Amino acid sequence: MDRHLSDGELEGYRNRTAAPRELIAASGHLASCDDCYKRFKVEDRTAATYEFVREYLATVPVSGPDHLLYEQMASYADESLDPAEAEIVKSHIKECRECDSDIQDLLKIKGSLEQAGGQIAAAGPARVAAATAPAPVPTAQVRTAAVRAKSIRGPGWGVGSIRYWQSPGFRLAIQAACVIVLAAVVAWTVTRGLRSEVDRLEREAAALQQANDQLRKQAGDVEKLQTQLAELERDNDRLRQQGGGSDSSGVSLKDGGAVIALAGGGGVVGLEGVPPKYQDLIKTALSSGKVNIAMVPAASEGRVGTTLGGNEQEKFNVLSPLRSVVESDRPVLRWQALGGATGYVVFLRDTATGEEIESDQVGKTEWAPEKGLARGHVYNWMVEAAKDGKRVRAPSLDKPYASFKVLDDAGARELREAKQKWAGSHLLLGVLYARAGVRDQAVKEFEALAAENPGSGLAKKLLSGAR
Repeated sequence: MDRHLSDGELEGYRNRTAAPRELIAASGHLASCDDCYKRFKVEDRTAATYEFVREYLATVPVSGPDHLLYEQMASYADESLDPAEAEIVKSHIKECRECDSDIQDLLKIKGSLEQAGGQIAAAGPARVAAATAPAPVPTAQVRTAAVRAKSIRGPGWGVGSIRYWQSPGFRLAIQAACVIVLAAVVAWTVTRGLRSEVDRLEREAAALQQANDQLRKQAGDVEKLQTQLAELERDNDRLRQQGGGSDSSGVSLKDGGAVIALAGGGGVVGLEGVPPKYQDLIKTALSSGKVNIAMVPAASEGRVGTTLGGNEQEKFNVLSPLRSVVESDRPVLRWQALGGATGYVVFLRDTATGEEIESDQVGKTEWAPEKGLARGHVYNWMVEAAKDGKRVRAPSLDKPYASFKVLDDAGARELREAKQKWAGSHLLLGVLYARAGVRDQAVKEFEALAAENPGSGLAKKLLSGAR
């Protein structure tokens, strides 16, 4: 510091109201400036400093039962504990990082004080950092001490040496040491209680940061959906204006959480990423309100002949598949139950190869072939029920056999990929099943679509067309 201390700085130093950094700077200046020290030396501050330190330490909270006491750690650092208690402390700090850290801090403070003491002893009469002066020594004691020192140490030690120990430089050294010790104790005491709290807060901050990242991602998804919804609302407004105020439910449908609609320019909104060929199918379905199911030709055989012991008064019907395409090469064939029947036998014929397949007698009203059927081939089929030693045929004798087609490899692969990519779109899958002729699956998808749009006439028309 190149200037003298102001009265305010001296007062802040005297009353210990200045910041720690200002206290240290003022102490160093007083050690080297006689003028400022004369202004500072108004009263003896040793007793006041001692009282301040004592009162502060009295307010420091004692460690809880889970940690070592301060006296234990201080005695351990001074190597003054008995061996048994020292072993207890060693065992504790192996498990408690906080107490181990505190003892390491005490050892560092001890080392710093020992080093500072050595520097003060080596400095001699040089001025060092200030502390309040000790109480004056009576003159008689000074003279006696001088005589004793001179007789013991020789001519180089005398009254002048005793006055050195009472000099401002030495008093400032004591004061600086007190300030250093006080700052170290305060720092150690304050940080001890905060370390665990800091660790807890850091963990909570990490958890909050993770939750915040998730909320930001969710907010981004919501914002994207809101943008899409706003675009759909604008398109619907334009469509209402073009249609003279007609209900927008005729040109838009809720589908798997999204909204699919015809855009003003003739495109489809809500199926981003879907190939144009599929979007054209959706556009046709939305604008016309119907879907076209590819039909399998009716069987031309089964009109002539009778079944042995047949009774035309008793009838039951086959249910599915009927003139439809099946996606699986092992389709499940179903029929009605005939009262009193003891079993059923299924007959299939490959119209392309003439191969015939006959099942074992089954007691249920459904059956699936054990081996896969040929893809792309058309099959005719019928069921015979055994009752009272007779056989009854379904379809009945006056009707041709039922027929179905196994979806070819390309069609099966296309539907499989579509279900993987757009599993949530009942409208798209329903249209694709209808185009492939898989009626049963198309009906299921349009039923789900109608359930999502209970008040939509368009959804009902699409379901009715699939059936």
